[in-house]
Amino acid sequence: MGGASSKAGRTAAAAVSRKYPTTGRSRVSPSQPGPQDGTRVQQRASEVKDPVIDLDGRDPAFAASLRTIGPIDHPTPTHSNTSTFTPATADVRRNPALALLAARSRLAERAETEALSIGKKGFPGRAFVDAVTLRQVLRLRDEGGVADMEIERRLGLKRGVVGRLGRKGVVGGV
Repeated sequence: MGGASSKAGRTAAAAVSRKYPTTGRSRVSPSQPGPQDGTRVQQRASEVKDPVIDLDGRDPAFAASLRTIGPIDHPTPTHSNTSTFTPATADVRRNPALALLAARSRLAERAETEALSIGKKGFPGRAFVDAVTLRQVLRLRDEGGVADMEIERRLGLKRGVVGRLGRKGVVGGV
């Protein structure tokens, strides 16, 4: 059932094999342009100043073009329908991303101020804790049954920090 027609199709396909055109490409690559042609050589960045960098510094045409460009005051935004640039007077309350960045900045300032105040007279205790301290708090509270005020006293925390974690089970160690 259909065996003979399949064989005929295969033999016809085998008889007509594709021949691709050949090009007269030579196996020798053309010479690369180099410093002898007057062109610059593409180099990788390095920490060392080499002669090519010195040539750029001494090139009067390059220096003149830089002078015509002038200093860059501030980046110019792209004005298009897809542009996400907003002027500096953007309303932080209406843009969630800007509100997030502003809140993060405020928290970073508070943490910095607190870090500079540690050890000074009248320091009420730390309100910002790292992961190690948080783990100690949870272990003392959940496994040791130590009172919140005692944990804050032992670890030098501000009053109410342990209470903000919520009751046992809300935040816990793993």
